[in-house]
Amino acid sequence: MMLWIALAWGHGGEDHGPPQAPLSALHEGDSLSTWSTEYEAVVRLPYADPGQPIHGRALVADWRTSAPVESGSVAITWDGPAKVEVPALSPKQAGVFEFSATFPTHGDYVGGLTVIADRADVLGLPAFHYALPVGPTLASDGWGTGWIVGGVVGGLGLGVLLGVLLGFGTGRWSRKLAPVVLGGLGLGISVDRLQAHGGEDHGAPAAPAPVGAAPGMLSMALESQFLLGVRTDVVREAEFQDSVRILGQSVVRPGGGAEIAAPVGGTLELAPNLRPGMTVRAGQVLGTLREGLSGAERSGMVAAETGARVELARARKALELAERDAARAETLGSALSERERLDRERSVEVARAAVHQAEIAAEGSGSTLTLRAPVSGTLASLDARTGQVVAASDPLFTIVSGGVLWVEAHVPEAYAGKIPMGAEATLRPVGGGDALTAIVLDPGMKADPESGMLHLTLELAQETPGIVPGMTLTGTVPAGENRRTSLISDDAVVESNGEYLVFVKEGPESFEARSVRLGPESGGVREVLSGLNLNERVVTEGTYALRSVAGR
Repeated sequence: MMLWIALAWGHGGEDHGPPQAPLSALHEGDSLSTWSTEYEAVVRLPYADPGQPIHGRALVADWRTSAPVESGSVAITWDGPAKVEVPALSPKQAGVFEFSATFPTHGDYVGGLTVIADRADVLGLPAFHYALPVGPTLASDGWGTGWIVGGVVGGLGLGVLLGVLLGFGTGRWSRKLAPVVLGGLGLGISVDRLQAHGGEDHGAPAAPAPVGAAPGMLSMALESQFLLGVRTDVVREAEFQDSVRILGQSVVRPGGGAEIAAPVGGTLELAPNLRPGMTVRAGQVLGTLREGLSGAERSGMVAAETGARVELARARKALELAERDAARAETLGSALSERERLDRERSVEVARAAVHQAEIAAEGSGSTLTLRAPVSGTLASLDARTGQVVAASDPLFTIVSGGVLWVEAHVPEAYAGKIPMGAEATLRPVGGGDALTAIVLDPGMKADPESGMLHLTLELAQETPGIVPGMTLTGTVPAGENRRTSLISDDAVVESNGEYLVFVKEGPESFEARSVRLGPESGGVREVLSGLNLNERVVTEGTYALRSVAGR
């Protein structure tokens, strides 16, 4: 009877009933993750006593890109012992929807999240058990003293009863009573502590699973992903063509400019207001050159003038032959490559410039020569100044005509016959800049016998003010046949210790650093040979942050 009273007093009179197995117990806060083919979401739920409002947040992102949803609305509902509804919310900031909700009672709840943005979708929320918080300990409960007294009295009663039974008839029961009483006292305190906790056996707190417990796995909160700009794209199947990487240099196309040198020695005088960057026309006077002749030079002037006239006749003959050759090339049509046809046009331009220079030399009286622009274009440089004494063949002016530039490059001879004429290549300046489109004019019709490299000529598809002759460009040129294969963005690829890695997004807040085998890159995409499946999401922006987390 004393034992029963002690136990009842130590328990406090409550009837907890059999323990419930929680689905996903919500004690001090929890997160519910969900996703569909349209969106992914994480709902953060801090704990509050039944009837008290919970202040939580829903984080919503586009499933394919992981970009936060910036507009629209989100509504949440839960069904369980009571219906809990969160009306339509607008984002407080990109992807973040803050809300208040009240769970009137504990129990099992299951819900759904409705997103209405550029697309509408309903995402199911996983079931969870809205559980009691962790119960009070002995030291924190005001009834602990009463339970201790009850435990002590019950323990003493149990000790006396056992002592009498064990010691009766021996005459020495008093010596056995002391250890039994002490044992009963300990039992009473133990029973009191067990019942004062509420009857549950929580055991030692479980250690949280370490981040990245599985090989290559890591976690990042959705809030951090928004902050760091993490973006994803899916592995897709599409047409792909092999390519070859090139390193080339921009050059002036044939007929696209001229360099003017001093025909004879003398003193230069520039035309008024002549300055680099200005536009000049063919035949425009750039300046004059006054010869400084000694007596001996004057005596040979006649011979010089005769030689100039002979040189003029030769230049005119060369121009005639170049024009005839260019006209013949036009009749051959597709028998000649575009490169060969343009070479003939360039020969005509060079011959015309030579005639112009010969005319200047022949028409001079020996005292003053007029210097004219042989082609129209932009005066790129002035290599001498007014009053400067120059020698014959010293550079004076450089003119770059308008129009697009060419790019000269070399590729291995193994690509002979694989690069189609007219193919589009994607190039970028080595120093950084926007992507440029170039058209293949000469796909490597001739190889260098010493290096074994094919000479490749491309033409930029548009005039680009930021690209000047002499700049280095790099990029890829298509080579081979089209085929259908799995592709990912080249921005998703990370090179680490000699292997290719990509970060695969497995869930709203979980990633896997995965080793993959990749084929060539072309047009900003890479062929996937193994390691990825279609429609898996790979990180294309924010890989540096994930790489830091993964320690790769």
